[in-house]
Parts: sequence; C-alpha cells; structure tokens
Amino acid sequence: LYSSAASDVYKRQKLQELQNADGAWSWYKGMPGSRSMTGYITELLVRLLLLTGQQNSADALSMQQRAFNYLHSQALQEYQNIRKAEKNGEKVKGLSDEALKYLYLVAISGEKMPLADNQTAYNYFLSKVGETLTSRSMANKALAAIVLDKAGRKQEALNFIASLKEFLTKTDEQGMFFAFNENPYTWGGLQIPAHVTVMEALELVSGDSSTVEEMKLWLLKQKQTQAWDSPVTTVNAVFALLQRGVNLLDNQGDVRITV
Repeated sequence: LYSSAASDVYKRQKLQELQNADGAWSWYKGMPGSRSMTGYITELLVRLLLLTGQQNSADALSMQQRAFNYLHSQALQEYQNIRKAEKNGEKVKGLSDEALKYLYLVAISGEKMPLADNQTAYNYFLSKVGETLTSRSMANKALAAIVLDKAGRKQEALNFIASLKEFLTKTDEQGMFFAFNENPYTWGGLQIPAHVTVMEALELVSGDSSTVEEMKLWLLKQKQTQAWDSPVTTVNAVFALLQRGVNLLDNQGDVRITV
C-alpha cells in the first residue's frame, strides 16, 4: 500500500487482470468466480479508503463497483433460492456467512442497491441479522453489530457488543483476547481476522477505545512470540493497529535515556 507509484500501478493492473468479466475474483486464475474471495478483496478496497482517508484511484473504484455488482447478483440469487425453498415447505433459519459479509460490506462502504429486487433481498437479509446473537462465532457477532448500528438499530447492536465482551479474557502480559480459536479450518474462523473484526465493532458501535487498545496488545504479542502467519492475518493486523484507536505511527515525542 505504501510502495512507489509505479509499483502501485503494476499491482492494480495485476488485480484488474485477475478480475473476471462478471466482477468476481477466483481463488486461482481460470477457476469460476468465488463469492468469498470477491468479498475479501472488496473488503480490502473499502478498508483502503477508511485507512487513508483519501479517495481510491479510478482503477480501484472501478474494480470495487464491478465487484459489488457481482455481490449484488449473488445475494439476489441466494434470496430467490431461499424463497423457492420456503414455497416448497422448507424452513430456512438464520443467515449465511456470505449474506452477513455482504451486509457488512454495504454498511461500511455506503453502497446503494442498484434495483428494487436487490433492495428486497437486502431487507430480507437485514431482518435475519438479529438471529446471529446466538452464534458461537465472535466474528459474525461483530459483523452483525456493525450492520445493525449502520442500519440505525443501535440497541440491538449494543446487545451484540455486550455478548462479545462476555467472551473476552484479559491478562497484564497479553491484554484482551479470545482464549480460543473459533474454527481454524475455515476462512472466516481465522483467529486474527476475527479479533480485528471485534475491535472494529467495539470502536464503531460502542466507542470502547480502551478495550481496543488492550486488544492491540494481543496483536503485537502474536507478532513478537509467534507470527502473523499469512497475508490475510497480516493485512488484518496492520489495518487494526493503524485504523483503530491510537495511531501507533504518530510521533510520540523524543525518547530520553538516562544512565
């Protein structure tokens, strides 16, 4: 993100080349478009704006909009499939991880629904968010809190925040963290991305900066004692450290050492 201008252009071009005609990205070039991969890259593009406070380049904005067009179509298709299943007598409960991530991306980006059908699908999924309160996933609870807060349902969002705090552990050495992996074998269950999403929810919904700073300590300890073991976790950790709470890159003044 902070390399030379020429390198930035090259990276954008490579990302553009990997985006399919329908706006999706695949796990590997030549494979069908992936809803989860497209959601992940769209999240990075949206977070870049949140991190820098500057408008993304025209190329990045174009990729983001094409990706949202794909995500809109996928959400609408999911909604239509649910309605068909309900007409056949099936009872569909809860909200899929993909639909929740879609609501979250719409919430933090300010994306508008392109058509009335998309708005209907969005409203349906939004009506299901409250059912996520009983979820065992901390990441999903955090996403739900942000979605509800952006939708103006403040008290419901705060209920999710209260539930998240019940699972936090605190030590002097590591700060605040969740003392378990949600599900290390799923894309959304990686520990550091889940930790970062909770930090985002705590600050955006409840303004709890003190807890966010305690959770930053755990992130730094992970780097010190182990590793941010993948590009996914590293990007999430860097975003959290720079965007949430106190900016660790700010000048803290002179350091004086006396012997």
